[in-house]
Amino acid sequence: MNAYRKARVIGGLLLYAGLILSPAIAASTDYVENPGAPTIPDAATIATALSQYPKWTRISPTDIAQREQITKIYMDLAHYPTDAIRAGVALYLESYALQSPYVYLANQKVFACLRVVFAVPATIDITGLRSPTLYTVWGNPRSGNTLDLLWPFSTDGSGTLVLSGADAPFHSGPMPDEIADFHVMEMNLERRFPPTK
Repeated sequence: MNAYRKARVIGGLLLYAGLILSPAIAASTDYVENPGAPTIPDAATIATALSQYPKWTRISPTDIAQREQITKIYMDLAHYPTDAIRAGVALYLESYALQSPYVYLANQKVFACLRVVFAVPATIDITGLRSPTLYTVWGNPRSGNTLDLLWPFSTDGSGTLVLSGADAPFHSGPMPDEIADFHVMEMNLERRFPPTK
């Protein structure tokens, strides 16, 4: 993480501390009674992990080992409390200037990560739906009225997540709002794994 982005993350942490966590910090017993409550270190850990691991869109579908490593990192992050993941994702995305050419790739990381954090169904039938994009669609394969919502992940015969998708060479339309997508998934889907951290 370069100095500029590190400064943005630190600034985001301070804002997060002042605006979000100050009531919880003041009531310090809350952390004793609720050890899973989100903390500033949790958010920083998640933001740092998102920043440091490789971009899945740059990894060949034939590089099974590296794709398995990325999946394991996502699965590790998926065991944090929801509020901590949300804060960490926000910090990570805010560490990029909006005009940065890398903000697009950062959003693609979050797009894939959310499919591990939440129990996103493998496919949805979009027949008759007024808005098939209740969840962010960003190059997801479609067959007739069936949309592959879990993409870029799939599941193997044992139900294990596999990072199998390949990114399209180009995308049209506005870049999805992954924070809004997080909110929609949180409101409509269960967590894929119970928070244990």
